[in-house]
Amino acid sequence: MQGLTASDPREIAGYELMGRLGAGGMGVVYLSHTPGGQPVALKVIRREYVENPDFRRRFAREVAAARRVHGPYTAPVLDSDTECPQPWLATAYVAGPSLADAVRAHGSLPPRTVLSLVAGTAEALEAVHAAGLVHRDLKPTNVLLASNGPRVIDFGLVRATDATALTGTDVRLGTPAYMAPEQVTGTTAGPEIDVFALGMVAFFAATARHPFGDGSAYALLFRIVSEEPDLASCPEQLRNVVGHCLAKTPEQRPSPAEVIEMCRGSGDGASFHRGPDWWLPENVGAEVNQRESAQPSAQPVSRPEVQQSGQASATDGERRGAHRPRMVIAAAGLAAVLAAGGATYWATHSPRVGESSDGGRNQPSNQAGWKQMVSDKPINLRAPLPTSDTSAHCSAARATFVDLNSMSVETHQTHAGLSSEETLVYMNCGENDEFPDNGLRLVDGKGVWGSVNKREITPQECRTAARRNDLPGLVTIQQIKKGSVLKAGMGICVETDQKNVVLLWIDRVAQNAGKDGTRSYFSKATQWTPEKT
Repeated sequence: MQGLTASDPREIAGYELMGRLGAGGMGVVYLSHTPGGQPVALKVIRREYVENPDFRRRFAREVAAARRVHGPYTAPVLDSDTECPQPWLATAYVAGPSLADAVRAHGSLPPRTVLSLVAGTAEALEAVHAAGLVHRDLKPTNVLLASNGPRVIDFGLVRATDATALTGTDVRLGTPAYMAPEQVTGTTAGPEIDVFALGMVAFFAATARHPFGDGSAYALLFRIVSEEPDLASCPEQLRNVVGHCLAKTPEQRPSPAEVIEMCRGSGDGASFHRGPDWWLPENVGAEVNQRESAQPSAQPVSRPEVQQSGQASATDGERRGAHRPRMVIAAAGLAAVLAAGGATYWATHSPRVGESSDGGRNQPSNQAGWKQMVSDKPINLRAPLPTSDTSAHCSAARATFVDLNSMSVETHQTHAGLSSEETLVYMNCGENDEFPDNGLRLVDGKGVWGSVNKREITPQECRTAARRNDLPGLVTIQQIKKGSVLKAGMGICVETDQKNVVLLWIDRVAQNAGKDGTRSYFSKATQWTPEKT
């Protein structure tokens, strides 16, 4: 969660705003609370939309329908005002990560978890369709993971945007990677498009891949329309339900109720009596439990960039950069592209599966007074294996050494005396956690480090975050095992003794196999150095 900016309101219709959860193509999302203290995600629509009378009419109609959606696996609309100068709606706040975030951080999910996920999501679609809505943008970022099952968010709002004059009169809105063939070609798009998207979501959850491969927006959409999905990597228990959902013809796809029965008949022993210790694998369940136990503060947040350990993330599908995947496609132009066999270049591009359209990459321009030396260099803090030698201060333990001045990483065991060039050390002394050096620590005596929650950051912002020094000097082995301090989707800003500033963005966290339980952090590093005057 980020702090409120100078242009943000402090209160809307009696809801005091605590901070920003995210900003998307349709509006800005804030954290607030009901009078009784229940957290809500409050979305305020952008002014350029509400100035369009057609949008206002559609938005009011869609919100009225969305308020009739009451399913156990939806994040319901709790309150709204579609007639005020700047319309808004409040939805239930869900603290768990999105499916996209969970797969990115922990890898693909086991088949029985995916079957449970698909059944719950299908039940959510039943509730959406029963209210006369079509989701139109079902994707991994719009499916959140809670301890008692998935939650589908952002249903019914894409259609309100579809007919505005902002991008022309003949457009299709949606996320290219999760469009059904009839969405791509611009023909009638009914509730069956949500079932097609559900098949792709299921495949992504089980494989961390897309059933129609990778590539440009044109190539991906062409394959969705013209080719069959490649289900070779899909677990056998899931192929039946995924294959039926991805039928090219809408009439051949199962209904959400039939999807649920197919999941039950998978033969995998899936049960839909969910609990945090059953329906999710241990690593994902631990993250969900940790997020749900960290209730968002009822006090406004004034610091815009630092994400405290354990803080809940945005939950209505418009997290950092979540507006980037939504792509505008001219229907007539798309038909020409498909007919031309790919000679046309699209200025926008499709995102990698489950990510924002820029892949979450940090691409800041050089700032005045700074020179960018390194961009997105892999810096992998691999957890060293424990040692049986537990002599004083872990002097014989294996360790990973990182020098953020030379941007080098070494792993070895001869480190009785650390040189002044070391910035970070990740040391593993085994089960005996009483040793003061055991864990990941900043060893640069003149260096400072702090956490950030966005990847697109300037060197000045990164230096400011580093100087807040809000990370502990030592992240202990126990904290590493619990995943309570360092997480995927967060950044570490470091200012070294040589005044270099480095952003270590943690892309992925992997838990070591066996009884060790430590974690490796796979990050991308961007380094800036002050320009000499």
